[in-house]
Amino acid sequence: VAVEPAPAPAPVEPAPARSVPTDGYMVQIASFPTPAEAEASWQKLAGKHADLLTGEPHEVMEADLGAKGVWHRLRVGPYAAKDEADALCASLKGRGQDCLVRKM
Repeated sequence: VAVEPAPAPAPVEPAPARSVPTDGYMVQIASFPTPAEAEASWQKLAGKHADLLTGEPHEVMEADLGAKGVWHRLRVGPYAAKDEADALCASLKGRGQDCLVRKM
């Protein structure tokens, strides 16, 4: 009995890339003592809120807070329009995830 190879899976179409502005607004999700903690949090949040965060660019920005030390801010974006950032933050807040919108 000849065994036929399984058909190749259909190629997955990547989500269309949105243009990333060089200025605009970011959604800050949290701040952590280390970059590793910020990235680990992103992985967890991106899974938990995949419908909102899949395909969204993120960054970990270092912030020197003086006596408090250096913290690492987990931010999503940028968004050209404040309305876009506000909408994402409102959706996250509706699910119990704190956030704030910041101008770049």
